[in-house]
Amino acid sequence: MSEQTPKPAFLRVHPENIPDDLKQRPQWVVWRAVWRPSKDGKPGKWTKVPFQPDGRPASSTDPATWAEFGECLEAYQVRGFDGIGFVFTEAAGIVGVDLDRCIVEDGTIAEWALEAVHRFNSFTELSPS
Repeated sequence: MSEQTPKPAFLRVHPENIPDDLKQRPQWVVWRAVWRPSKDGKPGKWTKVPFQPDGRPASSTDPATWAEFGECLEAYQVRGFDGIGFVFTEAAGIVGVDLDRCIVEDGTIAEWALEAVHRFNSFTELSPS
């Protein structure tokens, strides 16, 4: 059984940097980091768990649990959530690309990741994970 590590510090949400097109879609949740203990020999880890702005659980597959951007931003600012998240759906026609392990030791972005960011030429963010 692995010991719980300290909760990481997460990047602050900068709403002014989020494209208006995304803000206008009711596909938002808030999230909180929750410790998941070790299981099946794998070490424990912090994971992002989605919630509705009122604190009830949210689901990435249930649109009834998603909210407007403004509601989620307010809940993040007032209710102590760790972040906000956009829920991707095939119907929305928006694609997300996740580049893992792309921050190198000196804190810069790896060259291969920069090439991908430039190739897609779209909204890019540094996520908590």
